[in-house]
Amino acid sequence: VAEDALTGEKRTGLKTGDSGEVTWTFDVQMSGLYTLSVLYYNEPGSGNNIERSLRIDGESQYVDANNLVFFRTWQDKGEKQYTADRGNEIRRSQEEVSVWSEVLLRATTGYHDADLLFYLSAGVHTLTFKSIREPMVIGSMTFWNPEEEAAYAEALAAYRAEGASNADSSMNRKVQGEDAVL
Repeated sequence: VAEDALTGEKRTGLKTGDSGEVTWTFDVQMSGLYTLSVLYYNEPGSGNNIERSLRIDGESQYVDANNLVFFRTWQDKGEKQYTADRGNEIRRSQEEVSVWSEVLLRATTGYHDADLLFYLSAGVHTLTFKSIREPMVIGSMTFWNPEEEAAYAEALAAYRAEGASNADSSMNRKVQGEDAVL
């Protein structure tokens, strides 16, 4: 059981360490392309990103699936401090906050910016998560079919038909980077 430090929500999951692997068996009803979302909890560790590799039926479908990155959550530690000269702020140190986060698996190499799509045929498959670095708790993993995105003109027409309009200038709000919550 892991408790979200911000919301107090408690969830159960499988704690995985910074080494080893875990394998699940699952059944696919219909062949097709699927994305994979992972609900995870960033266990305290050494402060590095959490890294895992993913194999389906013992094989990696992508080079990117060999090095999946799960980010930690950080917040400012202490109150703002100002220097004596010119009133500039001193950058605050950061502390890790353990929270539940849900992410779609994405490429991390930088060659393309898209969710990873996995082809799954109908039938029984295995999914293996291998730890590369840092502990984490896995709450759930969900395969689902991505929705086709509408062309811009179609989406704009649908929004206008629903009564949506452009935001007015009163909606603009400036937030200083040093005032980020997380």
